[in-house]
Amino acid sequence: MQATPNNGVLTEVGQLPLDIGSSVGFDIAPGNVGFASVTPLNNPTASTLLKFDPASGAATIESVIGGGVVVKSIAVDLGGPPLTRFVGIDSDKNLVRFNSNDPTTLLSSTVITGVAETIVGCDFSPGGTAASGLKVLAVPA
Repeated sequence: MQATPNNGVLTEVGQLPLDIGSSVGFDIAPGNVGFASVTPLNNPTASTLLKFDPASGAATIESVIGGGVVVKSIAVDLGGPPLTRFVGIDSDKNLVRFNSNDPTTLLSSTVITGVAETIVGCDFSPGGTAASGLKVLAVPA
């Protein structure tokens, strides 16, 4: 965690409430509330949504995402209701949407086409919306 945003120094601020694998997504929502999609080591076939305080590192488990999908990246949907709507990319190269108040239900799941590279993340540009500001990060396969 960067205690001061954009200063280039990462500082450990807390312990996660479960042991996790390498499929992790992370974003900070307006109001300085952090969210992460993590895949627990004891259930590698489903990601869990965590909510946390970036200053203290205190994290709480919200719920399994989408009833059992592995989400490797999440971004707060800046065009959606505050602190509730997320866009993510699952391990099958689908763009998924879900709400933090009911992450077990996917609002949508759409296959991403036209990208031959390996998709590793997503985020919204400042002022972006789902239609115009979503960026997908991909690396050579």
